[in-house]
Amino acid sequence: MSRSFVKLMSLMLMTSIIITIITAFLFTPATYAETASPFDRPIGWASEAGGTTGGGNATPVIATSASELQNLVKGDTPRVIYVKGNIGGDYRVGSNKTIIGLPGAATGSWTFSGSSNVILRNLIIRGNGADGDSVSVTNGSHHIWFDHLDLCDSTDENLSIKRGSDYITVSWCKYWFSRDGGHTFGGLIGHSDDNAAQDEGKLRVTYHHNWYSKGVTERMPRVRFGKVHIFNNLFDSPGNNYAIRCGYKANIRSEGNVFVNTKNCFDFGTSSPDSVLQSINDLFIGNCTGTTGRGIAFTPPYKYTVESTSGLKQRIEAGAGATLTISDINTPTSSPTKSPTPTPTTSPTPTASPTPMIPKFGDLDNDGGVNSMDLTLLKRYLLRKVSLTSDQLRAADLNLDNEINSIDLSILKRYILRSIKTLPYGETITYQAEDAALYLAVTETKNAGYTGSSYVNYDNVSGGYIEWTINTAGAGTKILTFTYANGTTSNRTVDISINGNVVAYNVVFEGTGSWTQWQTKSIIVSLNSGTNKIRLTATSSDGGPNIDKMDVTGGY
Repeated sequence: MSRSFVKLMSLMLMTSIIITIITAFLFTPATYAETASPFDRPIGWASEAGGTTGGGNATPVIATSASELQNLVKGDTPRVIYVKGNIGGDYRVGSNKTIIGLPGAATGSWTFSGSSNVILRNLIIRGNGADGDSVSVTNGSHHIWFDHLDLCDSTDENLSIKRGSDYITVSWCKYWFSRDGGHTFGGLIGHSDDNAAQDEGKLRVTYHHNWYSKGVTERMPRVRFGKVHIFNNLFDSPGNNYAIRCGYKANIRSEGNVFVNTKNCFDFGTSSPDSVLQSINDLFIGNCTGTTGRGIAFTPPYKYTVESTSGLKQRIEAGAGATLTISDINTPTSSPTKSPTPTPTTSPTPTASPTPMIPKFGDLDNDGGVNSMDLTLLKRYLLRKVSLTSDQLRAADLNLDNEINSIDLSILKRYILRSIKTLPYGETITYQAEDAALYLAVTETKNAGYTGSSYVNYDNVSGGYIEWTINTAGAGTKILTFTYANGTTSNRTVDISINGNVVAYNVVFEGTGSWTQWQTKSIIVSLNSGTNKIRLTATSSDGGPNIDKMDVTGGY
């Protein structure tokens, strides 16, 4: 064997390895995140045929009343709308809207009739709108993403999709009923066997990471006509009659789902000879019946990842429903008004700043992954062939030096080739909480899992604080990451100030399950060169969470 042939084979092998690495990044699907941003995008059918972008980069507004929200969701003007409070009301939605509930936001029913390109997330929905449904999707609506909704107590179905609607994704939603009896249904896809003219070739829907919980007896979902992909969902509804009904001309792919004590997991009572329901790696726990599928289902055209069913039940129980926190630097702090009238004041009240959002570093095209497409986009920006939005520029500053240059390009390239494990890439310095100045707070060691010599426990009053004094080599953007524990079921909140100025008001530290379970919360801030004082002041009546440490990341 000649040396030239050996060199050629080695070169071909190295090229194959590099292509494999880049391809793995290129086809990384979007993943679940605990915070909601208007720039998040769905996976599944709602990502196909142009995708679902909602209100896009429209300036966000907050609705604090039903009348305000009803006016904002009408028409086709692109809007990003945050919903605040338990405002009730029933809503008919136009097109090109992103609607996100701030924590605790609750409304009545929602109707989508001829709507398109809409995102609805993080709301508690209690309503009986069209046909008694909490959420009704009808009359050719398409490209809609329902995510992290708490759906309860409709008089018929919690979420129905019918009459030629198409390209829908339903993810991380919790279906349940507080009552027994009556119509306690999850939802149907297609309302009649006789509606083939409108429904055939439509009704393409993806369900993933949803939880059919207490009181849901049937239709999880019931399917006619559509190509429906149901993966990584949890069916745990005591007293159920059936879960997934494969109806007339249905084509269903059931994949990696968890069924707990479920009667007729797969029901064919109303199917036609050409109906298909394929079960792939589903998990059946306890007394389950009707666990056998029929036929070979369609292959989804989109990229997705099916999780292992090990531990999936617990993850869905923790994450499904209106469980997202909101961390978006563009979120406004006051509700819009139709005709604002300036009112002079002698002592203006400072407006609370939103918690600065941590971008997904390296994801310049906002597709949920970091891959060669992002590298190409950054190259073209540096060659002045394209411009980037402010959000893209923040995601491109991979060493947090407030500049976008060839260093960032080099970091991104190294990350894609896996020689760097995390982004942003820079020095991280750890500051223990026990070394900070304390007020209405004490050091403790009784709860395991902390680092250093101890952790800090706030007194059960508001106003206590932890304050670090740190020195930085140069001014610039930094990420502050706090390791904390909150063993209660109530959120604990703090104001975060830099050098005496509050930069984030009422930052929520959610429950962690126990005082020995430690999680992290991060924000992005600007620090001065030299000395900086960073203070966390409890604003909850029961004090702040237990704090173990603060990590400061930034620089190259």
